[in-house]
Amino acid sequence: MSDRPLDWSRVRGDLTRARQTLAESENESRQRVLGRLLNAPRIHEANGLLRFRNRLTWALGLGLAACAAAALVLTLALRSKPLTFEAPGQEASGKLGAFLEARGVRPLPVRFSDGTLLTMSPASRARVAATTAHGATVVLEDGTLNAAVVHQIGTSWRMTAGPFTVLVTGTKFDLRWSSAAQRFELDLYEGHVIVSGPSLPSAGGRQLWAGQGLRIALPRLQGAAPSPSVTSDAGSAASAPSAAATGEDVPAASTAVHEVLPEPEHLSWQKLARGGHYAQALAAAESSDFGGLCSSETQSNLLLLADTARFGHSPALAEQAFRALRRRFPGSHEAAVAAFSLGRIAYDDHKDFATAAGLFRSYGREEPNGPLAREAAGRLIEAYRASGNSAAAAESAERYLATYPSGPHAALARSIVHH
Repeated sequence: MSDRPLDWSRVRGDLTRARQTLAESENESRQRVLGRLLNAPRIHEANGLLRFRNRLTWALGLGLAACAAAALVLTLALRSKPLTFEAPGQEASGKLGAFLEARGVRPLPVRFSDGTLLTMSPASRARVAATTAHGATVVLEDGTLNAAVVHQIGTSWRMTAGPFTVLVTGTKFDLRWSSAAQRFELDLYEGHVIVSGPSLPSAGGRQLWAGQGLRIALPRLQGAAPSPSVTSDAGSAASAPSAAATGEDVPAASTAVHEVLPEPEHLSWQKLARGGHYAQALAAAESSDFGGLCSSETQSNLLLLADTARFGHSPALAEQAFRALRRRFPGSHEAAVAAFSLGRIAYDDHKDFATAAGLFRSYGREEPNGPLAREAAGRLIEAYRASGNSAAAAESAERYLATYPSGPHAALARSIVHH
């Protein structure tokens, strides 16, 4: 131990500094504890929100999964039900086995619940023999049937015409059968079909692809006859199986003549148009004298010619054909459709809204309950508004809402009425 006396002033300084250090340490500790106490509710709240968000996400995911499962069950249930159909104006609409007839000069549409559309030409008779969840069996007794069959997984349709059967999965085609002439005709525009019947191969039938067709005549004369002949695209003939060889129930004396149509580029403008080849169809029509066709074609062909020009992006030629249709066949369904189409051209291509309004009004007057009546009424509102005729637009809007309160133009009509 040192004999030096204590420096009391230095001892007092050391004690003072020690007390300050201890006080600062205690104060810092108290601040940390206080901070934890103050932040504890926020941390608990944040953790609660996190847990709530996780639970909400899980619940929403479970709900969406349940909705998807319900939608799948509903879809499967709907697909398990047989198709339904309707034929406007027919007492037999929707009845299996009952005859459907296209009377007068207008075609008869037969609409199925899967979206398939069969259009019967005037003077045609047919019946829906059976339906399943995947298709139907349709019997064409006489006349012409245009078919646009919607393709879905498992689609299976069967068309019969006389002794012939056409198996369909999803196509567009024209089917004709004349019971008097014993003549079968089929023009295929899209897809693939298999035709079976007299004089056709019993194993697999005759397969046809888009752009092809088949003509089969069954002569009704009795007597010795050679084996059926098949005519190819080039017109060459080849021997075909006899009735005995194919196992078909055909009189031994019958002769069947086949004709397979060529590829689309060699078809007439009508067949090209029905097959959706509008540019080619329009070129073929122009090469055949478009103006002459406007003066000579039937009303149904003239409407097809006008639509061909419209879809072929030639509004001027479409107008020429539509005007010829209204001039030559006034009062007909086709003439009314021509008025509506001319209204669209005036509105969309020429921006002549006043003329368009007059044409839409003409369609509504000529076919107040026609298939385009609702659309014409809506387009009339648009045309009046675009032309600046506010009073006529409001009047048309009120009339539209009274007739079609849930129609596609209802929102527009309400905005005009309540303006």
